[in-house]
Amino acid sequence: MFEHLDAFRPKSFEETPFTWIETRRALDGMLNKLRTAQEIAVDLEHHSYRSYSGFLCLMHISTREEDFVADTLALREELEDL
Repeated sequence: MFEHLDAFRPKSFEETPFTWIETRRALDGMLNKLRTAQEIAVDLEHHSYRSYSGFLCLMHISTREEDFVADTLALREELEDL
């Protein structure tokens, strides 16, 4: 699990496909791709204006091959699969 790998340049933004995830079908497609990924990166955006604890709005997930942005408000009931 913790093995040393040499760094390499990522693909450019223009070469990396981007998928907006806001439906169950799109979420399932993303999950299938993530299951085969060797590594992923995750970034979360949350909203806390007029809210004590805030809530998650967007989730960015990237593999070496593709970028995904999941609308967590639209998928609120579906995200437990992730």
